[in-house]
Amino acid sequence: MRNFIQRALRKLPKLTAEQITDLLISVAAENERLESVIDSLAEGLLVCDDAHYVLLINKTAERLLPLHPYEPVERRLWNVIADEAVAEFLKTTLTSADRIADREFDVEVKGVQRLLALTVLPLVKDRRVTGSLVHVEDITEKRGKEARLRRAENLASLTTAALELDGYEIALAADGDEGWKRFQKGDVDLVVTDLRMPGIGGEELLRRIGAEAPGLPVIVLTGHGTVENAVEAMRAGAYDFITKPVNLDRLSLLAKRALQNRELALQNRELQEEIEKRKQFDTIVGKSAVMRKVFDTVRQVAPTKASVLITGESGVGKELVADALHDLSPRKGKPLVKVHCAALAATLLESELFGHEKGAFTGAVGRRRGRFELAHEGTLFLDEIGEIDQNVQIKILRVLQDKKYERVGGEETLEADVRIVAATNRDLKAEIEKGNFREDLFYRLNVVNIHVPPLRERKDDIPLLAASFLKEFSQENGKRIEGLDTRARAALYAYDWPGNVRELRNCVESAVVMAKGAIVTLDDLPPSVRPASDAGWIRIPVGSTLAEAERLVIRETLSTAKGNKSRTAEILDIGRKTLHRKLAEYGEETLTEEEDEEKRTQMNADYRSPSSCFPGVPRGGPGGGS
Repeated sequence: MRNFIQRALRKLPKLTAEQITDLLISVAAENERLESVIDSLAEGLLVCDDAHYVLLINKTAERLLPLHPYEPVERRLWNVIADEAVAEFLKTTLTSADRIADREFDVEVKGVQRLLALTVLPLVKDRRVTGSLVHVEDITEKRGKEARLRRAENLASLTTAALELDGYEIALAADGDEGWKRFQKGDVDLVVTDLRMPGIGGEELLRRIGAEAPGLPVIVLTGHGTVENAVEAMRAGAYDFITKPVNLDRLSLLAKRALQNRELALQNRELQEEIEKRKQFDTIVGKSAVMRKVFDTVRQVAPTKASVLITGESGVGKELVADALHDLSPRKGKPLVKVHCAALAATLLESELFGHEKGAFTGAVGRRRGRFELAHEGTLFLDEIGEIDQNVQIKILRVLQDKKYERVGGEETLEADVRIVAATNRDLKAEIEKGNFREDLFYRLNVVNIHVPPLRERKDDIPLLAASFLKEFSQENGKRIEGLDTRARAALYAYDWPGNVRELRNCVESAVVMAKGAIVTLDDLPPSVRPASDAGWIRIPVGSTLAEAERLVIRETLSTAKGNKSRTAEILDIGRKTLHRKLAEYGEETLTEEEDEEKRTQMNADYRSPSSCFPGVPRGGPGGGS
């Protein structure tokens, strides 16, 4: 701080104390950050005029010295300095134009004795002292640290004392063997080691630490004669080295940097793991409760070796779940091999899975590796496992039980280190009852079952899925599609999606291709998805009251049910008494058919904008509404 003040004064014009004070105050007034910096300095700063009155003082100086603005220094400061020599020194230096003065003295701060260092820099103009700039620093801890370091008996106690005084918790080991044992207990963020030690040497300790905890910083201490060894240690992974005698300031700086770098590395690793964690579910879009349950199960099961059976209707995304299981598993770096069992005949499927030898059958002109062999140490995904032949089922069962198999036409027994993930859209328990699927194979495959729900059971995910597909196909087709209008969104939500996510994806792709503007409309959707007419929908004009909307829904449903009040109450999920009471409130008995039709026509005529349309109670029953 003192050197900084000296350099600053050399660059400033020769100002009086009042001018410097005015300058600091005016700049601080215009810049709150500067004012905050001046007040938050760990060291005290004050400006005095030629009469020794305080013109400016920061908060640290106020805390360390019993001084306040516009008070004379000697009236307050002399009273707390017991040493008359120091007091005389200050009186002299505050009026001296010849030198920068430094002095240490004891003072009582809030009942505690502290050691302060005072630096006085004279402000001179026209050979006259106009005031002084005073810097004060509490050096109690600094001197205590120096005293403790002087008492250190050897290098180990010296470095320990230095690092402890920096605020670190230190575990001291007498030699390499003891240091390695302590390291193995864990909870170590930084290692400082000598190269030459009894037992395990520094180089061997560094090698072991690098193998056990890659990235953990190690600082090596070395004598002048072993600098080459220290360079080798750097190549072996040491963070840095210090030659003896140890420069404690450099040790402190290296320790601080090493720990900061380690913290950044750990934060970056956590961030990468989080990104990787999210990436593994990037292709599976969903936030509904049922999908969150699927995600949780995948995360829990993936790190294990257990076989997994994924069930669900066609098009729900079973293959994507298999991808996630592999990506989250320890086998991630190994192959993920996929086989669509339903696409191959039984004889071809056996060869596809287990491979074949040359001449095993007509057309086998050479040896071929099977999918089990290709998936070695990785994951084998058997899609539509319910379609396979009984003979193939027996061979798969053997692989699951014994981890062994032979190629078709071969005699050599091969080992299978493969994690099997299977998927089916069939009810395998029903197939077992029919004799089409082996019960023992089912239990081997179904160690963990993950059921992927159909889209109709997770309609909360439709907006997310649609948005994802819109983005994908907009980019693919070079179009700028911003979204779907209200009626298109309502149609997607109301549709039952028998083809599940696959059907929704195809629907959105078609809509993007057919869209004439930046917004996908109801007319852009495939005819199978959009309603052929308004049949099954009720339009309620914007501005209708809740009572008016309720009345229209009840009466339209009654009309759809052809006047059958029991059926109407069932569709609306209300009691018959409630329905009769509502109809009585509406004066149903007093309205003729002509009046009723006129009322409906009038309300529908008020409809002005697609934004006022929303799916109501479907006229055809509970299957089409939202």
